[in-house]
Formats: sequence, structure tokens, C-alpha cells
Amino acid sequence: RTQLLQGIWLAGQGGPGIATHADVFTSPSIQQDVSAVVDLDSYNGQIFYIYNASTQYCYRVTIGQLIEEDRQSSASACDALGFTSTGTSYYYLIGSYTSTTNNEQSFENGVTCDRVAGQRHARLSTAIRTDGALEVTIREVRPCSYEAILHVPLSDILQHGTLCAEDVPIGVLQDPFQVPATRACFQESRGSTVWVVAKYGRLRLCEVELFTEPLPTVTQVSFDYGASGNGSVGAVCG
Repeated sequence: RTQLLQGIWLAGQGGPGIATHADVFTSPSIQQDVSAVVDLDSYNGQIFYIYNASTQYCYRVTIGQLIEEDRQSSASACDALGFTSTGTSYYYLIGSYTSTTNNEQSFENGVTCDRVAGQRHARLSTAIRTDGALEVTIREVRPCSYEAILHVPLSDILQHGTLCAEDVPIGVLQDPFQVPATRACFQESRGSTVWVVAKYGRLRLCEVELFTEPLPTVTQVSFDYGASGNGSVGAVCG
């Protein structure tokens, strides 16, 4: 049922790469699950250009098709007109689309890699961002192995959602120096679903305390991890 969310506190476990803060939203019950909204294959055919200032490389990611690299580029030339065409010494094929598994696309059979035995390849996954536009980031995680992420704005997902509080600290269980802290909603936040979206890391929640009017009535708790690697294996909270 629809309730007024007044505040919230969060607790979990810490560790490398684990988020220490989260944004909290409310939305009506008609809101779809994140996993249903962020369907990577539904973006197939969309093209993104990503410039890496440190290497001066330009990447072209065509979702569901190709990931390519232009090794002679600039910030102003990293676009459809400036991207180096195939057949030049500056053009590298990172990989061609092969399959989608667990909402992650695989790109294989790129140009041969001199640093390792094999060919270049990449993975493309999705993540939810609390601000900014739809965009792709890419990095070389190992020699000739690339990780690309399609960042989907939260506004695309919570189409009817209301922001309750930003940067809510996530306390660490059994740590006296990182105790949970209650944050009040800065605006009226009514809904039947509460969303906790991790910032700058993976989400590892153990306890969520809601302050509502009337008293909270919880009928379902579910987890939709917007980025690969957010899932947990085994017990998290003991």
C-alpha cells in the first residue's frame, strides 16, 4: 500500500569495492523491476563513441554488433565523422557480438593480440547511474581484454519515482566507527516500493530500517542488481 516514507537507515558489510553510500527513492507499485527495465539487448544497434584522453584512443561501441578502436584520435575527432575506418593501421577490431548471457553481451574474435596468445575480446554489461545521460564506458582490464558498461540513468528506470534522500551512509555491522545514521527524506516521498541504489561501488546490504506513516507493512523484499558483480555468493550477513 502507499505510505509516506519519512526516513531510512542502512547497514551492511564493508570491503574493497563495496559502496559506503546509497540514494533512496520511492515509487508506486506499478513500477517495473530493474532487471525487467534494463534489458541490454533492447539497446542493440545504438552507437557510442568513447574517448580515452590518456591513450588518445577512440572506441566505437555498437551494442549487439561490434566494439572497435581508433588509435589515432582526439577528443574532437572521436565521433562518426572522425573515426578511422577499417583497413588502416590505426583501426583495431576489439570484438564482434557473439551472445548475451545473464544480460551481459560477449564480443569475440578481435584482432590478434601481440601481448598475449589469442585475440582481443570484450564484455558489455549494464549499470544504473543516479545522474547523467545514457553512455558507455570502456577500459582494458587485462592485456587485450576489455570491459564495457552501458550506464543507464536512474530517471529512465524510476519514471514515476521520487527521490527521498541522497548519499545515505551505509553503516558497517559490528563496527563502532561506522554505525548506521538515519537520514530524513528532504521532500514528501510517497509510494509502495522503496529503492536503494548504491553509489560508487557494489551494494552489500544486511539491514534496512524504514520510518513511515502509517507503520510499515512489508509484503515483499527483492534484489535487482543493476551491474554484473553486484550479486553475492553465500551468506553475506552471517
